[in-house]
Amino acid sequence: METRENTIRSTRVADAEKLLPIGWSPVPEDMPLRDVGELVSRYPAMRVLPVVNARQKLVGVIPVEALLDDIFFQVVPEEFLAEVRDFENSARLGRIITARVARDISQPAVSVHEDETVKVAFVRMHSHRLTGIPVVDDQNRVTGYLDMLELLLVWLRSQPRTRAKPHPLAAVPEPDPSTERGGRPHPSPHPQGEGTGGEVG
Repeated sequence: METRENTIRSTRVADAEKLLPIGWSPVPEDMPLRDVGELVSRYPAMRVLPVVNARQKLVGVIPVEALLDDIFFQVVPEEFLAEVRDFENSARLGRIITARVARDISQPAVSVHEDETVKVAFVRMHSHRLTGIPVVDDQNRVTGYLDMLELLLVWLRSQPRTRAKPHPLAAVPEPDPSTERGGRPHPSPHPQGEGTGGEVG
């Protein structure tokens, strides 16, 4: 008998990536970083950018965080300089300083085939600390993008529907703006019997 966990494990990437309408676009490896930033602004749900060569084959990935590192080094360099304590961090800082195009900040390519399962996708995303992963075909050309939120939806759809109980905090009434902290009514700005249209005769 197949369990819900087995159903999740065996779900194909091609089916999972259809759960959310996430727009995506490949990033040419020689694209200037400013243009990469513009591309991200057009596809805000794409958190990991697939970097491709002239033949449209995947050659690397750029997490949006890495792009922000390059951009904000120009704004707050002291934040990055404080992190330089070993060779790895100093080498990373050197790449950030000299970066001009997508290739310069690209990380090694990580991908999943559309016929692989969400189990495989999760393991690769988790081991590389990615929140999304490019989907490729047999020729290593990018055909889609799988986001961690789609993995969550795969799990949610496998769970039985139950009537949700209201959270205890949901029963707490909103404070009445007409009362003070102690629960006493605020004094009226116009004493009883007076109008607002002019002097009292």
